[in-house]
Amino acid sequence: MKLNITAQNPMEWIAIKLNLVAIPLMDTQIAFTQARAIMAAAELNIFEAIGKGSKSYEQIATAAKTHPEATKQLLDCLTGIGYLTWGNGNYAIKPKLYKWLLKEYPSNLIGKLRFQLSEWNWMAKLEDYVRG
Repeated sequence: MKLNITAQNPMEWIAIKLNLVAIPLMDTQIAFTQARAIMAAAELNIFEAIGKGSKSYEQIATAAKTHPEATKQLLDCLTGIGYLTWGNGNYAIKPKLYKWLLKEYPSNLIGKLRFQLSEWNWMAKLEDYVRG
């Protein structure tokens, strides 16, 4: 499986075909932000705080013991990348992701997502490794 930039409408298709889309920026900044948001949510127990229901950002922040406004920003990011839904002032995990993000499922990836924080720090030193 390979992750690709995919046009979602004719204008985006044209922009990609005319090489108007900054592919390196999409491959780094967007992927970087998505990955870091998912790892942070795992580390902060945001997914567990939401559970299978829907909750306001204040309820999630209280359950996760995080700052409410900063939590809202993270939740908005997770909504934008398709991990959460938002409606009537509440956030919910997309049901297809329960088995990967909630600890009650044996298939959950929370431990791996949290470990990726260490891997992130190792990769931050990749240039030093390659140079030396």
